[in-house]
Amino acid sequence: MNEITIIEKEASPLVAKAEAIEIKTPMALDLAVGLLSDLNKFVDRITEEKEKVTKPLNEALKAERGRWKPLETAYEVAIALLRTKMTAYQTFKKNEAEKIAERVSNGKMKIETAVNKLATLDTPTSAKFREIKKFEVISLKDLPLEYHLANEVAIRKAMGEGVEIKGVRYFVEEVPVNVK
Repeated sequence: MNEITIIEKEASPLVAKAEAIEIKTPMALDLAVGLLSDLNKFVDRITEEKEKVTKPLNEALKAERGRWKPLETAYEVAIALLRTKMTAYQTFKKNEAEKIAERVSNGKMKIETAVNKLATLDTPTSAKFREIKKFEVISLKDLPLEYHLANEVAIRKAMGEGVEIKGVRYFVEEVPVNVK
């Protein structure tokens, strides 16, 4: 019989008791404390048995990832740099075309001259681009409130420092301590 089956057979009655228990009296609460302790011991056993296999695997995985990481990083950086340069070039071409069109519409450039200049910008290429819509918040005060995101880390830190923030409800919840 393998270790999983053994632990499962030993823990099953405790699991059934935990599922069935109704805590309505101090005596039932004390019984729940004992069950919690026993179940936590089984969780520790499970973790111990599992880690006999997973720790060496994780160490091997970490070592292998570490072995490949410098090469992956070098290629990822090169790819990002190349994409940035290609995007910059494409953006430059588009901006130049828009400037030419604006000069024509303002009467500052002849159509023939514009056609010639646009022809130099429109060189055939195998590169393909797709437009991706992006955004940047330039004024948080003008941004509608429903688009603001609460910084839970900062709120938790302020709470720990005793600072109460308007719009935040503070409450206490009692949770059982891990008893073994």
